[in-house]
Formats: sequence, C-alpha cells, structure tokens
Amino acid sequence: MNDDVPLLKLPDVAMNRVLHHCEYPDFARLRKTCRSLREFVDTKKPDARMYRVDISCDANRVIFRLRGVGNDILILYKNDEGGCFPRRFTGSEDNLTSNGLDGKDYIEMFQNDFTVFLRHQRSIMYQMAFYSDGETADIEQVLDALKAHAENLKTRKLQLKTTKLTLIGLSAPQILLALSSVHAQSLRSLSISIRGENVLLDEMTETEQWRQLDTCMSDRFHISDIRRISHLRKFSGFVTSVTAADLDFLKAVFINSSNFSYCIMNCNSVADLSEITEMFGVQPFKHDYISGLVSRRWFFHMANDKSRIISLDVRSDDYVEFEQQDIAVVPNDAVIIG
Repeated sequence: MNDDVPLLKLPDVAMNRVLHHCEYPDFARLRKTCRSLREFVDTKKPDARMYRVDISCDANRVIFRLRGVGNDILILYKNDEGGCFPRRFTGSEDNLTSNGLDGKDYIEMFQNDFTVFLRHQRSIMYQMAFYSDGETADIEQVLDALKAHAENLKTRKLQLKTTKLTLIGLSAPQILLALSSVHAQSLRSLSISIRGENVLLDEMTETEQWRQLDTCMSDRFHISDIRRISHLRKFSGFVTSVTAADLDFLKAVFINSSNFSYCIMNCNSVADLSEITEMFGVQPFKHDYISGLVSRRWFFHMANDKSRIISLDVRSDDYVEFEQQDIAVVPNDAVIIG
C-alpha cells in the first residue's frame, strides 16, 4: 500500500477510534502495510488489551498464546524448510499459515513479534506465564527480549504489568531475570517451579518485585532468611532452617495482620521442640496421625480479632505451618496464648 490512500488521510481522532476497535493482531498487520501506518501505530501505541499471555519453549519451537476478552490467539513458531512459518490458531478457525521468511530463524521471528506485543500491552494483565522444558536455550532469548524492553529508555514507562507471574522449568538466573523485568508495583502473586533441586534463591527476596508480593507458591528452591516471607499473605515453599526465634518473629507479625491467611514451610531443619516450648511457655497440643507423623500445635489470639486465632503446626517431618483460623476449631483442652 502506498501512502496516498483515504485511511491515511483520516484525522488523528478518527484514526485513534479505528485503533481502539482493533485487536492486537490488527496492530501487527497494520504495521506491515506501509511505513506511514507503521509510524502511526508505533507513535500512538494502542493497548493490546490482553489479560493473559503464555509462552512455552521446548525443543526447536515456541508457542505464543495471547488471551483477550473474546479473543484467544495461539501462534506456533518453528523452522520448516526454507525458513520460519508461524502457524496461527484463532478461536474455532482452522490453522492458518503465514508467509515464511527465508533465512529467518523461528526464535528471531518470535522475538520480533514479542517485542511488538510488549510495546502495545499497556493495561495490567491477570497473568504472564513462561514455561521451559529445560532442554533448550530459547527461553533465555525470550527473557532477554523482556529485559531489553524493561531497560529501554523509550519503553521503560511501558514495563510489562501483570498481577501474577508464573515461571515453570526455569533456572535460578532465568527466574531472577524474568522477575526483575516486570513492573514491581503491579505484581501480587508469584508461582515458581524451578529447574534443579534444593536451589538457594535468596537474591529473589532482595528485589522490589518480591517486596510487593502478596502470594508466593514455590517448588524446588530454598530461602535461607524466612523473615523475608513475613509480609506475604500466602506462602508455600521450602526454607533452609527455622529457629525458635524465627517462629516467634513470624507469630508476632501474623497475629497483627488482618490479611494473613497461611504460611507453609518445608524445612531442611527445624528448632528442637523443647526450644519452641520454652519460647512460647506452653506445651503444644499433640496429635498422632495414622501414617506415623506427629503434629504439635500452638494457638495464639489475634491482636484485633477475638473470633480468630493463629495456629502453629510443627510436624515430625519438618513441616511447619502457620494458619489463621476461626477460634471454634481450637480443641477444648488446648491453650490459646495471648
């Protein structure tokens, strides 16, 4: 298309209305039409309005899934003979094959499309998810594109905003890269399943994104300073060790928090029961499970709600759980501290 067409002669107000009624794929197509439309779209940066985006990387392919209201787009990038031919699936339509680009690698084509998407996703998403099989380095290039967008002086104000970040199969450095590249003030929930076993990931707890979290569900990595989880409303994960002083610190925070729900810790080591009992000054309520596990529980009054308590459960398999509960669940012969 040349630049001498009626669409390009519309005033900005009318063009903005046109863009408002376009979906994200339309922006990408308009950019490829001619230089004037590309410059207009890049200047106005209309919102892609996606609420969830999933990116999966496995052997020699990338799956890019974008979900908007009434709009579900899935694009598969992989190399075929002669170049990359992305295959796009939308709604109930049959799959569509776009024109391939000779000599262009699938990951390069995906990076270009992902970069365009990042420029246009201005509203806050419900979830951004990255999945990796751990066998390919492609996820590294995907995250590099996200980092470049976050650090670019021209796009830094348009840093990706999501309330939930899901990271599955990534290494520790990749998790840090992804976490530090999203807008900290928008992030509330983090879900992680790390590649490898017993990985220590304390650097994550030093980021502004971590400090803004409300919820963290984690698997296969450890945090050494458990006091850094005290601001979370919900936590489930692994910690290296728990002392009696740590438990007393967390208890003091949780009984004063009206938003706290639960904190589940699988520990490498837990303080001796005699130390915990001495710290709280009360013998625990003991329960023996059929499986052979032994549970010892302490109960604490909440500071500003006499109908709720905080329970602390320390089990024989180094499982520790704090939970806010109704006072009615406390056994009749148990002592409520405070």
